[in-house]
Amino acid sequence: MISSIVAMNLDQYLSDTDLHVTDQTIAIFSDYLLLLQKFNQRAGFTSLADDDEIVKRHFIESIALLVSLQGVGVISDSELLNVVDIGPGGGFPSLPMAIMDSRLQLSLVESNRKRAHYLEQIVGELQSHGILTNTNIINARAEDAGRMDFFREDHDLVVSRAVAPLNVLVEYALPMLRDGGIFASVKGSRVHQEVTDARNALEQLGGQLVTVTDLPLISTLYQQSVVIVEKKGQIDDRYPRRAGVPVRRPL
Repeated sequence: MISSIVAMNLDQYLSDTDLHVTDQTIAIFSDYLLLLQKFNQRAGFTSLADDDEIVKRHFIESIALLVSLQGVGVISDSELLNVVDIGPGGGFPSLPMAIMDSRLQLSLVESNRKRAHYLEQIVGELQSHGILTNTNIINARAEDAGRMDFFREDHDLVVSRAVAPLNVLVEYALPMLRDGGIFASVKGSRVHQEVTDARNALEQLGGQLVTVTDLPLISTLYQQSVVIVEKKGQIDDRYPRRAGVPVRRPL
């Protein structure tokens, strides 16, 4: 039953893309769904109970971000990318992205200890399929991760989904990126107001808005968008500020 739901959705939404869906792809996402259900009561990964809705809202929408980034050339056909996912919860959007594109090497920054623990269990189980071998779970707040010497200004791409307002997210994300790296955030109906509110933060942190584009593949009650920001230059050592400050006093 679960595998048929997964197969139907992958076929419906990905048939017009360049992504290849195999029997193994269906098996991986079926196992992923079962693992989410297994751990959800303890970890609180999702409020959704319907299998079809979980596949659409979490798997397909995450893959849609991959398709969007391929479409604008952020993810090319040839290179490995070091990717950070801020506040992934059950692994969204980065795990579905990496399942579909093995060149993505992931660091998932999850501040909730219980979620980080069960997310590590999910990744460990999915690795039995021979995937996600370069995936790390980091149980830390984004502000703290952005100050770690081994982590700071070292990544090609940072992604996020439903974590915080954009003016807060850029302070989390840009310190993790190398010069020229990309931050991509999925946003809802307030996207243009959030972009306006983030102008000062982008200026102070050396972020340049590249584009705001519709999230492809799937339609919801409200159109979702992808905000793409490029990091220019190095960031002042003051940023990110200590944990909690970006939310209380956004730039």
